[in-house]
Amino acid sequence: MAGRSKSGLEISALAKVEKKKGEIPDLSEEASRLIENPSLLRRSSSEDLAATLAKLHGNVVRLAALRQEFESEFASVEEQIRPHREKALGR
Repeated sequence: MAGRSKSGLEISALAKVEKKKGEIPDLSEEASRLIENPSLLRRSSSEDLAATLAKLHGNVVRLAALRQEFESEFASVEEQIRPHREKALGR
């Protein structure tokens, strides 16, 4: 849709998505560090391993929640723009 300006709804939805998207690198940074340096795990005590696993599990849970939030936001926007899309398509 060339030349189309963004509605307030689109701008608001995009801002929410960008804010949530910014959390993803922080959550994946720890996992990447451990994958790139497995010796960090080998040298860790059982307590440190348990703490690391708990933290990574928390990150996985948060990423799943972010995914759900993205999907809900997308569905909400889709529902709100459906009448406009159908009107534009002449349905």
